[in-house]
Amino acid sequence: MKEILERAKELGEAIAASERLEAVRTIRKEADSDEALQADMKALNELSERIAKLEKEVKPVEPQDKHKLRELQQKVTGSPALQKLARAEADFAELMNRVNRTIHEQFAAESDEEK
Repeated sequence: MKEILERAKELGEAIAASERLEAVRTIRKEADSDEALQADMKALNELSERIAKLEKEVKPVEPQDKHKLRELQQKVTGSPALQKLARAEADFAELMNRVNRTIHEQFAAESDEEK
């Protein structure tokens, strides 16, 4: 078991040092330091919470609030910083899927050998 855990640690270290994870970290820092984006995200969250509370209380939501919500959603999701982050996260997720697939292929190979 010790050998397996050591290899798992090595794999974790290799993943942590990968270019794809480093890209995610770097781009996330860039997005976090984008003051305009952070302000828009804060406004979006506050407005979303206010609208959800009104809906829960079965109170009317003003049309201008609905329009503002849609506008903020489009602005935030269309942000170049968040789009860049989404691409980097997708690249990292693809790496992790390939790692998992490789590990699972070894299980399948051993099962086939036992038959």
